[in-house]
Amino acid sequence: MKKFFIWASLVFFFLVPVSQFLSIRLLVLLVLFSIFLFRHKSISQVFRQSWDLQLYIIVLMIGLIYSDDIVQGLKILETSFALIAVPFLFCELTYEGKSVSRYSLTSFVIGVLTACLIVFSNSAINFLTTDTFEVFQYYQLTNILGIQPTYMAYYVILSITYIVFELYYNTNLSPHLLTIAALFFFVILLLTGGETTFMSLVLVFSFFLLKYLLDSRSFRETYAIVLVVIIMFGFVFVSNSSYFSSISRDKTDSWERSVLWKAAVDANPSPFLGVGTGDYKLVLNTYYTSRGLTKYANESFNSHNQFIQQYFSNGVLGLLTLLIIIVRPLYLSFKSQNPLGILIMFPFVIYGMTEVFLGRFQGVVFFAICHQIVVSLYYSSKQNFALKAV
Repeated sequence: MKKFFIWASLVFFFLVPVSQFLSIRLLVLLVLFSIFLFRHKSISQVFRQSWDLQLYIIVLMIGLIYSDDIVQGLKILETSFALIAVPFLFCELTYEGKSVSRYSLTSFVIGVLTACLIVFSNSAINFLTTDTFEVFQYYQLTNILGIQPTYMAYYVILSITYIVFELYYNTNLSPHLLTIAALFFFVILLLTGGETTFMSLVLVFSFFLLKYLLDSRSFRETYAIVLVVIIMFGFVFVSNSSYFSSISRDKTDSWERSVLWKAAVDANPSPFLGVGTGDYKLVLNTYYTSRGLTKYANESFNSHNQFIQQYFSNGVLGLLTLLIIIVRPLYLSFKSQNPLGILIMFPFVIYGMTEVFLGRFQGVVFFAICHQIVVSLYYSSKQNFALKAV
């Protein structure tokens, strides 16, 4: 039964980038399964590993109390369900006394690879009938899976990070297969128009470059750095061409975001509590209309900045909890000297500057998985250290 639960959980991680419809329903079943069949796992263990996520949910619930639009607030809580559910899975991901949470990351990356193969193949088939390259770009690329291109870019960046990490540290995996996968992911990243999201990957690559320059260098490490340099130069070449301007919003997009950021800050009537969990659309659209920004009101744009959005909807209290759920896994990674955890979590700082990644289930479940992978790695390493000490 335990083995079945672990395999079902790995299927869930695989399905997240492939099918939101199936992954949500499997997550609910797994949570119920874990609650009723594994009662020896106390709620205190779940809370200990995810207390910051629970605190974030509590702040959202408090914000619902002073919201006028209760229905919208409940939708936001429903979207945030994964922050509560995913920790239950990770508390059960042990087999014969060993944590297998690392396999969840591998399953997720395989799922991303599968999703990329699906969207690319679909676009290739469409290209044969339409003879237009636009079928490979942005929404037309990812529409078959119903995933927003920006979130696909997030998934791909994590996948490239994990592949480069394995290529640099793990001598048991084929470097050629990893290289092919990384280059394919890079192509998909370019097709999603992920120019801003690529900045987080540049920071990740900077870690490997710095480590390579400071440490001793093996052939495999040199191989990994060559791949990093190829991807970075490839992106610089493409970004200097007319490609991104043809598929993304580029200069107008940066202008829109600055207007949206200022609007959310200026429209906040209560810096400490914000407008309430359910009222951000109502208040922000009213502000847009009063300032003649009818385009933004008609589209119901949010602030396109997770930190500003949290401050706007839940005030300083909400912003503080957001910082906690990002900083805590980073701190645990530093504490346990786990570079993978840092590389997984730090990009969310960049994501948060350009998107409200906790505004969609795709972003929420992605963050919850990354958060719990890092936290679980910390607790498993702590447990292993204690066993060795004994």
